[in-house]
Amino acid sequence: GLFLPSEANLSLDSSEGLLARAVVQVVIEQLLVSGQPLLIFLEEPPGTLGPQLSALGQAWLGFVVRAVQVGIIPDTLLVPVAVTYDVVPDAPCEIYHASAPLGLWTGALAVLRSLCSHLGCSRQICSRVHLAQSFSLQEYTISARSCWGSRQTLEQLLQPIVLGQCTAVPDTEKEQEWTPIIGPLLALKEEDQLLVRRLSHHVLSGNSSFLITVPPPPACAVRGLLVGRVPPPGSWELQGIELLSQNELYCQILLLMHLLPQELLLLQPCQSSYCYCQEVPDRLIQCGLLVAEETPGSRAACDTGRQRMSRKLLWKPSGDFTDSDSDDFEEAEGRYFRLSQQLRCPDFFLFLCRLLSPLLKAFTQAAAFLCQGQLPDTESGYTKQLFQFLQATAQKEGIFECVDPKLAIRAIWTFRDLGVLQQIPSPAGPRLHLSSTFASQDNQEKLEQFFRQFICS
Repeated sequence: GLFLPSEANLSLDSSEGLLARAVVQVVIEQLLVSGQPLLIFLEEPPGTLGPQLSALGQAWLGFVVRAVQVGIIPDTLLVPVAVTYDVVPDAPCEIYHASAPLGLWTGALAVLRSLCSHLGCSRQICSRVHLAQSFSLQEYTISARSCWGSRQTLEQLLQPIVLGQCTAVPDTEKEQEWTPIIGPLLALKEEDQLLVRRLSHHVLSGNSSFLITVPPPPACAVRGLLVGRVPPPGSWELQGIELLSQNELYCQILLLMHLLPQELLLLQPCQSSYCYCQEVPDRLIQCGLLVAEETPGSRAACDTGRQRMSRKLLWKPSGDFTDSDSDDFEEAEGRYFRLSQQLRCPDFFLFLCRLLSPLLKAFTQAAAFLCQGQLPDTESGYTKQLFQFLQATAQKEGIFECVDPKLAIRAIWTFRDLGVLQQIPSPAGPRLHLSSTFASQDNQEKLEQFFRQFICS
């Protein structure tokens, strides 16, 4: 094993980290060249606040990315590994502090704890190791960089829709959500920093994508479509009457894909938003939540008659095979769906929606808090304000599912990406300000209603 002193934070902005960083870089390169496996922990231990991604884990992954880029090794396979426990392991609950490198005493203490557990000195904890599908780092890098030219920020994607200025959801990839700037990644270019963060999110999401066969966002998307059509107390049978078009469902899923953190989408490595949205309706049909409908005037599913080709396909060069020809057939109405009327469907639908309810309710209450919050303020100060508001609201309503400091932080980060909050430098440090666009009560109410449409009460 490689034991580093506690002051070696692998950061370039301190003189203590230079030697440790050089040593770690050489060791990792030698391990990769010799074909040895390398275990990197990408997630912070339980009990820590802030981002789930480990700063040091990203730094180590950055070394691997750099080794492939400079040609030290041609490629490497990444295997997402997850460990689940029946009881949350003991972890320090320190706020705003990343985990430090394991020192000699820390490693020795871990060994002693392990020996004590095997000797029966402490209660046994059952654990389970999950291995996801491996993927090529070289292929992932090429795929990720190919779509960066069309990236847009969350503010560009969703703010016009929130304010009612447009209804079309841009079918493009979202720029990586804001995360705190960490020292270990300062050695990389901005583009490579983005690559490491996206790669880390993909690895973490790959660990849990097989545990839930139906991701929660599509259920919330269906809920968003039904809000404007069926009154809130409407029964499941009444909601099942409504026809849901594929295009409408596609747009709602895109909204949630742009809005939610990547780790909640359960994306496969290198999976684009287009592939995700196309796959989701079929998964909802397979689990019995949706039923495909044939509307009058639409082509039957078993119709093998000649389809009319679009003008784009008719004028396509004979040697151009860049796109699938099946994508260029014109469909009269598209696909339509209804909610299934099976007995188990209402409970299953409610279960999927409730998985995202804490985060969506935190967003909704954060929007309602805009008119009460004291701004400008530091990020930590405004986080405390919002968390106190979440606690007060929970005491009043008797529902405590969104009373979590992590949700308060996530709401502030999302509002920053969305252009609701702006971080402006000041002599005392960066401070959060309310943007002029959302200073009006009307726009604040629109923001609150935008989040509320996806919540299933």
